[in-house]
Amino acid sequence: MKLRQIKRSDLTIPGRRLVFAAMCLACSLPAWQASARTIVVRPDGTGDFPTIQIALDEASKNDVIQLARGTYRGRGNRNLDFLGLKITLRGDPANPGSRVIDCAGSRRGDEIQRAIHMENGEGRGTVVEGITFVGSQMAANEPLDTAGGLLLCRGASPIIRDCVFRTGRAYSGGAIRLERSNAEITRCRFENNSAEMGGAVMVAFGAPVLKECRFQDNHAARGGAVYSMLADMVITACTFENNTASLGGAIACEERSRLLLDRSVLTGNYASYGGGVEIAESDIEMNHCTLAYNSGGSGGALLLRGESGAKISYSILAFSPKGQGIAGVLDAELSIKCTLVYGNADGDWIDSATEMVNQNDNLREDPGFVDAAGGNFSLRSDSPGRDPLCGVLGALP
Repeated sequence: MKLRQIKRSDLTIPGRRLVFAAMCLACSLPAWQASARTIVVRPDGTGDFPTIQIALDEASKNDVIQLARGTYRGRGNRNLDFLGLKITLRGDPANPGSRVIDCAGSRRGDEIQRAIHMENGEGRGTVVEGITFVGSQMAANEPLDTAGGLLLCRGASPIIRDCVFRTGRAYSGGAIRLERSNAEITRCRFENNSAEMGGAVMVAFGAPVLKECRFQDNHAARGGAVYSMLADMVITACTFENNTASLGGAIACEERSRLLLDRSVLTGNYASYGGGVEIAESDIEMNHCTLAYNSGGSGGALLLRGESGAKISYSILAFSPKGQGIAGVLDAELSIKCTLVYGNADGDWIDSATEMVNQNDNLREDPGFVDAAGGNFSLRSDSPGRDPLCGVLGALP
C-alpha cells in the first residue's frame, strides 16, 4: 500500500492544537534536561577544562564530569569541592584503577591534602564512581582538621560506588569520615588505610549504608576498618579481612550507636578486645553473617561492653584462634536464635549466653566450611548449618 504524503491542509483544528501543545511542552522542559552535558577532563590538562576543580566550578546541575584514563595530581585535582551540586564525577566503574586521584603527588607544608570534601548539603544526586583514591597527606595538627583522609562528608549524603580507597591516613576515618551523613557507599574497596578511629571509615551521627564493600588490611586504635559513634549504620553484603585494632578488629560501635550487620563475612581480623566486632554502650543486630578465624584477647568474634544489646540470628561465629565466640555479655541484653557458635579457642557460649546453647535452635557443631584455608566459607552439602528448621546459616550459601 502506498503511503499518502500528509499536507498542511490535512491538519484539522484539533490536530493543529495537538501540534501546538507538543511544541509548548517541549519548550517547558526543565533547563537541565536540555543543557546537561558531559565534561571531559584529562590528566595533562587538555580536556574541556584543565583541572577537575575548574570543571566542578563550571558545571551545572546533572552534568557528568568524565575523567580520562590516567593519574591526577596537584592543585585543582585534590581538595575537590562539589559546591552542593547534583553532578556525577565518573572514572570507569568497571576498571577504577585506570583513573587515579593521587593526593600525595604534591605536598605543601601543613596543607590538608585529601581528595574530596563535601560540606554543602550534597545529596543522592551527587555521585562519585569508578575512581581510585590514594595517598592522603594529613599534615595539620588538629584532629578535627585531619578527618577523612581521602573523602570528608560533613552534612552531605552522596552516592559513592565502584571506587577504591587506598593508603589514606587521618586522625579519624583514614579513607572516609561521614559526619551527619546518610551517604550510600556501594561496591567499594578499602585497602591499607589507617587512623586512630576508623581505619577506613569513621561515622559520627547520621545513618549511612555500606553495601557490597571489601575492607582489607586497614588499621586503627578503634575500629580497624569501621568505627561508629552516635550513628545508625547499615552494613550489608560486605567482606572484612585482616583488619587490626586495639578495640574492634573489623568494626567498633560505641556511644549509643546502632548497627545492622547483614550477610557479611568477617575473617582474619584481630584486636586486643573484640577481634571481629566490638559493641560498647550500643546495639547490634546481626543477620546471616559469618565470623570466622577472628582473634581477640576478649571476644574473638564479638565483644559486648557496658549496657549493650545484641540480636543475633542465622549466623556463624567460629574458630577464633584466640578469644571467645561471644564475650562480655553479663551486662548486655542478648537474643540469639538459629546461630552456630563453635571451635573458639577460649570458649563458645560463655557467661550469661551459656543458657542459650540448647535454646532457639542454636547449634554447637563444626559448620563444615567448603575450604576455609582457601577463603571459601560456603557450607558443604552435609553442613549442620544447612538446618531444616532455620535454613542456611551464615553469609554464604
